[in-house]
Amino acid sequence: MSLVGSSITANNYTNPNYPSYYTDATGVLILNAGSVSVLNNVVSANNGNIDAQEVADYGLLAPEGPWIFEGNQITNAAEGSIPFGDGVGDGIDIDSTPGNVTVSSNVVTGNPEFGIGLFGASQTSVNSNQVSGNGYGIYVGGPGSANAYYGVASALNSTKNSIEANSSNRNIVGIYVDTEASANTLLLNTALSNSRTDVVDSTTGRGTAGTSDTWLLTSCSTSTPNGICPFAFHLPLTLAPVNLLQSLLNQLGTLFH
Repeated sequence: MSLVGSSITANNYTNPNYPSYYTDATGVLILNAGSVSVLNNVVSANNGNIDAQEVADYGLLAPEGPWIFEGNQITNAAEGSIPFGDGVGDGIDIDSTPGNVTVSSNVVTGNPEFGIGLFGASQTSVNSNQVSGNGYGIYVGGPGSANAYYGVASALNSTKNSIEANSSNRNIVGIYVDTEASANTLLLNTALSNSRTDVVDSTTGRGTAGTSDTWLLTSCSTSTPNGICPFAFHLPLTLAPVNLLQSLLNQLGTLFH
């Protein structure tokens, strides 16, 4: 399936009986599909702009090929009266997927909850996106829908994802890794001028700064825990290779202490 060069806007619905019951409208909804390419579209002002899920209990066929979300403009999801954290107001959600998903080179702005969210997702590549003006710019955690509703153990945590070369600036939180995450690699990301904090990793383990993840060459000013931000400025590509190498070695050293 390919969706290329389309404009998908203003699909929203809020049930007046919230919180006992509510539903929402999604601009692009992917459920257990085969090969998917969502390229160069404008998706805006929907309750959820893009939602991609693999949940076998929905009764659909299992995925057969890669899912690619690239070059899209994802803006201004409509949260309505639903409170933060209840699944409305997100830009791109990747939910319960075991791998073979790429989210690349998208512009994700003005979504009141999560700009890009991984929920119980594994081995997803999130790279080269421009993320700004959202609640949480990039979120990595869980549980995914397959775990929350059907008890699928593999969808509890987001693991072994690659978050690389993204710009997540001027959000409330730039990059947030929740407790339901482990063994993710975050490389060469920029998270600056976020109003609450630039980066948060709530996991614990033998990774960077006592987390269970690997953070390398992150440009950020504030972090929880301390020790994730080696550069408090946007990392220029012309930085001398020896300085890059030294910083990389310093951060790798934290894995063995």
